[in-house]
Amino acid sequence: SAVPSGTYLLSGPDGPFARERFASAAGPLGWRYAATREHPVTGAPLGGLDLVLDARGRVLRLQMTAAGWELRGGAVGDAQVLWLRGDVEQAAVAEGFTGTSPAFALAAVRRLRPGSAGVRGRFAHVGDDALAVVLVDRIWRSAGPAFEVDDLATGERGTVLIEGDVVRSAPGAVLAALDRGPDAGLGPVFHDRPGERSDTVVAGLADFGWQR
Repeated sequence: SAVPSGTYLLSGPDGPFARERFASAAGPLGWRYAATREHPVTGAPLGGLDLVLDARGRVLRLQMTAAGWELRGGAVGDAQVLWLRGDVEQAAVAEGFTGTSPAFALAAVRRLRPGSAGVRGRFAHVGDDALAVVLVDRIWRSAGPAFEVDDLATGERGTVLIEGDVVRSAPGAVLAALDRGPDAGLGPVFHDRPGERSDTVVAGLADFGWQR
């Protein structure tokens, strides 16, 4: 089957801050998402992310790099996560990890399997700049073709539109280009760097034996 791959444009209060070139695939352990980030204007590298889930949506491995920092993490048992940031190791009761990458929305749906009634989950949120971690509580619920996500600390509600293994839109993220996957024939959602692809990331998945 085709490996979904493409580019997300990530934005914050001050505007776009990164392009995330991604590929995801089912594999021998469950599911994997790999991505690299770059500055949206200069193209300078900003880091990367590698997330592996088992068939139950638990985090088998998380590796993130940014601004000279590295974070490694994973699930311990059924309801706890452990992470190493620099030389400091910490653990917390949580369903998994979250952050600005669309990978975490896909992972949350795989883990919580939310229905219309909603499911509450605690996640370890990894910040973008120094990969600092804070715990957040959220409620995910299915709302037709999309999911509604309530942040219990701020009261804010966001809408995440997912098609297969691709996030079409989410708070702070938009699918800028889809290179491969069931809908790849539709072409990019918008063009501002025509012809660019995520073949490097896709090749990285193949190096680990994940299906293409």
